[in-house]
Amino acid sequence: MLRKMFQGGSSRKQGPRLAMRDADEEPPRDAPVRPCEWPSEDFMDRAGIKEEFNAYLRNADLVSFEEEKCRQYHYLTSSFVRRFEFSSSRNSPTVLFDLYENSYTMDLEDFTTACKLPQWGSIRDPRKSEFRDFLASITVGESREIAQATIGSIHFPAIHYFALFIGRCINGKDEACHMCVPDLCVLKSAVLGYKGYNLGAIVARRLHNNGISGDLFGGIYATRVANYLGIAPREGDMMIPPAYLDYDAMVKHHFLRRNEQFLHYRLIYDRRNVVPVTLPAPYLFDYQAKGRYVVTREEATEYERGMEAARQHAAAQEAVAAASQYDPSFTYGYQPGGPWY
Repeated sequence: MLRKMFQGGSSRKQGPRLAMRDADEEPPRDAPVRPCEWPSEDFMDRAGIKEEFNAYLRNADLVSFEEEKCRQYHYLTSSFVRRFEFSSSRNSPTVLFDLYENSYTMDLEDFTTACKLPQWGSIRDPRKSEFRDFLASITVGESREIAQATIGSIHFPAIHYFALFIGRCINGKDEACHMCVPDLCVLKSAVLGYKGYNLGAIVARRLHNNGISGDLFGGIYATRVANYLGIAPREGDMMIPPAYLDYDAMVKHHFLRRNEQFLHYRLIYDRRNVVPVTLPAPYLFDYQAKGRYVVTREEATEYERGMEAARQHAAAQEAVAAASQYDPSFTYGYQPGGPWY
């Protein structure tokens, strides 16, 4: 368990409890409450990435986290996130938060359990230097610092989609198009099974930051912690409409080009070079065959050229079938009176 990892830690473990804290001197800042966005089963099936996505959930021990798509509530989320605080004391890391008008404190281990996150890893803030090589292995054309790296530079669509799940759900934040070190830490756990840092501490730091600036993300954690403490949503507290990383969201996040007929994935090499790739594309994005998480421009262009030829061939066959079915005079190219052989 987490508390056993702290050298010199106290053996006295206190459970969640009410806390005394001063009222804010300033009125609450004006910020909208945003829903955490869940993965879309239908979209993943259509894009052919569901199997890989589920493998990444298993690698990061996030299966139970994703399975329970809990409801999110407006005032419950607002009260929880606005004054959320994380104290990363080595001996007794704790969180402090409000649920409606009452304040509570709980240790990080209980918070992590309540949020359905795994318990492994250090509570230290992840360091940039530990993730540069991983970032380079999954992106193309990314020459910026880690804090400015964009999700769009990720090549494999299943990894790209999981990165959006991290940014819009696990580490819910405004700037989901840009990755940060904590995002990469969770992503490395998903792709490689890396267990260097504690996900409860990563989420607690993000909630702390969300309370200070930006929109108020974190409704799933407010609901789960409230459930853990036996606190029901108040009557009249508006439920936040659920949000999903579906087709429309993927167009909005520049994962896809809008095309109602095909899923055109935006495979980015640099600002001027974007190759649209039709999904599903399991053979193009096959790590076992390639031994790498990136695709060359030549591979992508050749693949899409083949897909376009296949589409044209299918369209021609459909046209022949349609003409033969509805046009009695259609002769399949044979001249009237000629032999049928």
